[in-house]
Amino acid sequence: MQERRAETLWDSIALHTIPSIAQHKGPNVACCQIGIACDYGGLGYNELSDDNKKAILSTFPRLGMKNELTTCLCGIAKNHPNTTMDNFIADFGMKYVPGYMRLSSVDFLHSHPLPSRRSTTLPRQDFLRQFTASEYSRSASSKVASCKQIFIELYNYRPAWAKCPESERTDFAKKVVEAVKGLKIRRCRCRCLWHELSRN
Repeated sequence: MQERRAETLWDSIALHTIPSIAQHKGPNVACCQIGIACDYGGLGYNELSDDNKKAILSTFPRLGMKNELTTCLCGIAKNHPNTTMDNFIADFGMKYVPGYMRLSSVDFLHSHPLPSRRSTTLPRQDFLRQFTASEYSRSASSKVASCKQIFIELYNYRPAWAKCPESERTDFAKKVVEAVKGLKIRRCRCRCLWHELSRN
């Protein structure tokens, strides 16, 4: 296989889930991404003629693709989680695989080992609302991830506490407690998360 053809094939496979890049990598890669997006999520399906739809589905029947692919991707997330953290398979892990956790870009940034200047003010209290706004639609694993993110925010602003009036600290602490309660996480799990962050 010629080197250029091999590169095009590699790009088509590697970028088919990243349209923002695939659409700028040449017609072959772009067309591959569009076709897979139609097959996967139906993007552009309604723009096809009825004859084209029949021809495609008769040649490539669906065969329960949604359920089969979901089972396959969940298996990858469960058995090989480290290969899913930076791609769309993590979405299946978060939704369907009990105990699955992914490191967010925010966590990655704030876990940087090099020192940085910390903020001298407390975080905006409205950051807590994002973790409880849709609590009833959350899985157990995503609730734990949200609780951990709350603790990360608090950990990053520890130096600011000493400079805040006691009334402000008390009010903020109450809001933290309400947010954590809203996630309905067991107390022992909260303590473990906080100790884990405190050690790092």
